[in-house]
Amino acid sequence: MKALLSLTLLTASVLGTPLQTRQPELRLTLQLEKTRFRVGEPIKTRIIVENRSAVDVVINRRLLINHPSGPHEIFFQIFGPDKKLVPFESQVRALYESREFTRLGTEEVFGKLYDLTSDHILKGAGEYTISAFYENDQDPPLEMKLGAAWKGRLKSNSVQFVIE
Repeated sequence: MKALLSLTLLTASVLGTPLQTRQPELRLTLQLEKTRFRVGEPIKTRIIVENRSAVDVVINRRLLINHPSGPHEIFFQIFGPDKKLVPFESQVRALYESREFTRLGTEEVFGKLYDLTSDHILKGAGEYTISAFYENDQDPPLEMKLGAAWKGRLKSNSVQFVIE
C-alpha cells in the first residue's frame, strides 16, 4: 500500500497532475435588521464572512461595495416588486487592488454593516429580494506576511423585505 501511494505521488509530480487539496469552506451571510421598512427609511444590512473550515483562511476584509464590473469585493442583487434588478446607483472611485486582508481562524467571522439606500434607489412600495456576493481574486501584499488569500465567489442567502 505504501508503495502504491509513493507511485501515485511520483506519477502526479512527474505528469504535473495537481493533487486534490480541499478548499477552505467560507460562508457568506446577509442579515437585515428587520424585514419591513417605510419609504425613505435606511435599510441596514450586515454582511458576514464566516470561516467554517478546520484551517485558518486569509480573506480580503475591505468588503468594498460596487457594481460587479468595477473594483469590489461585495455586490448586491436586489430584485424589486416588478421582479427587475434594482441598479447600483453610486459612482465608486477606488483602486482594484486592495491592501486590507485578515486571517480568519476556525469558526471566526468578519462583517460590516451597510445602508442599502446609500447605493440603490429603493423608494417604491412592495416586496424586494436581496442576495449578496463576495468575490476575491487577490493575495495580500507580501509585506503583510499572511500567505495566499481565499479566491473565488460566494453567494449569500436570499432575504425578502417589504417597503411600505
